[in-house]
Amino acid sequence: MKTPTGEEGHSPSNAVVGTTVKEVLDYNAKRLWAIITNTSSTVCYIGMSQGVSSSNGTQLNQNDVFTIDLTNPYTGPIYAVTASGTSDLRIMQVSKLEGHEWPEIVRTKGG
Repeated sequence: MKTPTGEEGHSPSNAVVGTTVKEVLDYNAKRLWAIITNTSSTVCYIGMSQGVSSSNGTQLNQNDVFTIDLTNPYTGPIYAVTASGTSDLRIMQVSKLEGHEWPEIVRTKGG
């Protein structure tokens, strides 16, 4: 699924992640910031490659937030996985749109 830019609409703002690695945020060259929140009690691990696992990923416990912003910019994809069970991630990103002075909020990646 392609990450929407606002000009293309939006997709659901959550991703259900299990024991198979899943891309939860697409590459977006216009990304200004993004937040990923784990809303479930199952620990989730996120990373910047498809090789993310419970031994090398950034751990997100329940209600933990991972932030990408102008102080730590990253436009590539984000992947997630659990060691067992499923996690519900809430994802929001802001992208700069051509011809717009202010960024538009875009919700990304469905479950």
